[in-house]
Amino acid sequence: SYFGRTGGSGAYGLEVEDVVSVHVMEGATGTRMAEVKELLALPGDDNYDTSTQALRTDGYALNGAFRFRIDRTSNQAHLEPSLALLALCPFKPMRPTTAAPFPTTCVTRRDIQGRGFPNRNGAEPTATEVQPLRNTPFGEVVSVEDAARDGNSAFMQEVLGASEYAAELGRTYGFVLGERFDLNGRYNRAFWI
Repeated sequence: SYFGRTGGSGAYGLEVEDVVSVHVMEGATGTRMAEVKELLALPGDDNYDTSTQALRTDGYALNGAFRFRIDRTSNQAHLEPSLALLALCPFKPMRPTTAAPFPTTCVTRRDIQGRGFPNRNGAEPTATEVQPLRNTPFGEVVSVEDAARDGNSAFMQEVLGASEYAAELGRTYGFVLGERFDLNGRYNRAFWI
């Protein structure tokens, strides 16, 4: 059902098309977060162009940080970071140097693009699916022990290092997420970001 509603909502579907996240890493005296908030507070454009009396066909700004790029042939709009946001928080941060050990305190990530997970050749994936509990044809719940076969423990070991603690944390937390949100690998899904 659509957002848990009953009655007539079976005809609706909800798809995550694009996810762009901004990660600000700074101390209490930093100014980058305030600059990002200023961009977010700027008013966006209207989808309707009053000068031509028509819908904007190329896209429009949602605010100072994000815009929609519209693909009219496929009837889809895609979320894009603005050039102003990328000037503050680039996709690829500069490498630290001796002169500038912390060149930027902000990074923009594209976690989902066009319903897929963008990945450069040779780079680690930016999102990994939390393995569902109900992955059998009849929807039986998988035990925590069986969950060891999935990527939940492997993902956590990538983040925290190879240890029994990290493996158990990934298995248990993946199991709790799956149980809490009834993950099924089809309609109800979650991702490690």
